[in-house]
Amino acid sequence: DSAGVLNASSTLTTGVNNTIDLSGLSWSGANFYYKTTFTSSDGVSTPVLDDISVIFTSNLPPNTPTNSSPANGATGQDLNVTLTGSAYSDTESDPQTDAGWQVDDDTDFATPVWTRTAGAAETTTTVTAANGTFANELTGKTELDHNTTYYWQVRYSDGAWSSYSASTTFATNIIQTPTNQSPAN
Repeated sequence: DSAGVLNASSTLTTGVNNTIDLSGLSWSGANFYYKTTFTSSDGVSTPVLDDISVIFTSNLPPNTPTNSSPANGATGQDLNVTLTGSAYSDTESDPQTDAGWQVDDDTDFATPVWTRTAGAAETTTTVTAANGTFANELTGKTELDHNTTYYWQVRYSDGAWSSYSASTTFATNIIQTPTNQSPAN
């Protein structure tokens, strides 16, 4: 049996429905060719192909998540803020395999200041140097800047990536500068 192996062959039984699973061929979207050769076992009769069907299914990406926490426009957030996306969902019920997170100080996400590709199923993460990468103007840092508005987005994967969530904003805490009460100036 070919079992979906490239350049293999299958022996089929006459008079029954035969199925050959081609899922192991790692099809990449190019043309697909399947060659059939008919040979009768007695050398006299001629095999007849009554019907052939090819069913191709592809993995659709999961549903696009939404940003749950912090709430859009939240202020006074910790410099190592915890981000939470909506629950993972997939129309095909495929399991979640990955999550991708981005934080930026502008809306276009052209140069994110922090990114994380989880490599596992997750819907919550904390913005730290230990589990993500600070880059661009925050290269070498271990936390976000004080008193700054940030935008964030998340996407999920089941082997195919969803779209990123619509970005939402949060602002980090403000540095409180102490005032000298005594002695008076």
